[in-house]
Amino acid sequence: MEFTKIRNSFSIYVVDSELTYLDTIGEALKGSGYHVETFLKGEDAIEQIKAHPPHIVIAGTYLMGMTGLQLIRQVKALSPEIQSIIVANYAETDLALEALHAGAAHRIHKPINDIAEVISVVDQVAEKRYLEMTNEDLYMRLVAGKETHRRLRKRLVYERQSLQKSLELVRKLREINDPQELLNRFVREMGQVFENIEVSFVRFLPLQQQLIVTHAPANREKELKGVQIGLHEEVTLDELISTTFGYRCASHFAVLAKDQVIGYLIMERPMNDPVLRNTFEYIYETLQLMYDRLVHKKEAHEFKNRDDVTGLFDRRHFESQMAIEMSRARRLEKPLSLLLIRYDKEELPQEELKKLGIIITKTSRVTDIVCRYSQKEIVVLLPHTDRFGAAIKAEKLRRHIEKLNQHEEAATICIGVSEYPTLTMDAEGLIQSADSALMSIRKIKNKVCLSAAPNQHEPDFTVETSV
Repeated sequence: MEFTKIRNSFSIYVVDSELTYLDTIGEALKGSGYHVETFLKGEDAIEQIKAHPPHIVIAGTYLMGMTGLQLIRQVKALSPEIQSIIVANYAETDLALEALHAGAAHRIHKPINDIAEVISVVDQVAEKRYLEMTNEDLYMRLVAGKETHRRLRKRLVYERQSLQKSLELVRKLREINDPQELLNRFVREMGQVFENIEVSFVRFLPLQQQLIVTHAPANREKELKGVQIGLHEEVTLDELISTTFGYRCASHFAVLAKDQVIGYLIMERPMNDPVLRNTFEYIYETLQLMYDRLVHKKEAHEFKNRDDVTGLFDRRHFESQMAIEMSRARRLEKPLSLLLIRYDKEELPQEELKKLGIIITKTSRVTDIVCRYSQKEIVVLLPHTDRFGAAIKAEKLRRHIEKLNQHEEAATICIGVSEYPTLTMDAEGLIQSADSALMSIRKIKNKVCLSAAPNQHEPDFTVETSV
């Protein structure tokens, strides 16, 4: 190694009460490229070492106020990394050996006949210390490299797992053909992709200028589901979310259908982690494209399945929706009710039929499914509605229609009511029991009749009734 090139990176303190040796050694080392400071007193050297530690200390055997051996021991106590060299004559060999035993790295012999020998000794000590520092630096870099590699490997595993989860969720979403079920599955599955993050959905009701919580985390469903949030110009959406959900720093993302906001996804906290954010954006954009496509597809399907006279959905559409809602009712263990509406007149003008369909549709919920079932019958499918709630709905509808028609010669209606699972076991039974209730109207002379439960009927699950 050509050590002369790196001498200027070393600082050396020379301490000796003999001014001749102090100047000789100090000037020689300065001339060779070292940074050198000289001290007559050991105490002065110690104070400077505390403030600005050197790489090497060269000490004579006897100093003002202390011996060289004492100085070397104090230097080692202050910093074991500082290298020491003792300057001693042949008569002081025992003292020099004791200094070497105390930690001195080398010895310079007095009298100094060849200054090149002094520089050679200092170079040996400095080179050894340089190699030690280089090795320490390489070791620290190796340790840091291993830690960086460990973190990088952990990050790659995390990214791979996130990607696999997102791809699996997208695969599941692509199997769904109903926009509402797509949204339900998305919110439900997000908790598995984004562990320990609550995900909710609030639907926008433009006419009421409100948001309503339609999807909430399982542990907060009873608390949040169905909560309505009024929109106000003076209150931001972030503030409303914070008040409703109790989140300090939530994220919200609009869900669109035909360029119109239908609601917002609420994430418990911001997507600050790049992997988390990229994973979410991929799933979210996929959801948005699929939801919009399914809405258009559903509208096209519904347009084909409309009754020409009333404008209501036809029987084929009703039967397909009945299968979907029955499956959903079983899975969620929520009741599904049916109103079978029959008008009295044998021949009802098309205008009256259309008017009747409009009235029933306007008095129904968005989630209710209204269809023309036959020439004289209209059905209303009521998800998440028990038999008593359906009977109340039927009676209100009957009175409303009769009130509108009391000054006209229009048709009056009678309604049969049934419910799954309390009164029937399947979709076919739901229609049959509602039809049986209609047949019973002739006997009881009432306009609304609730079907009776069949003998020895065991419902699939228990319904908490509204009365």
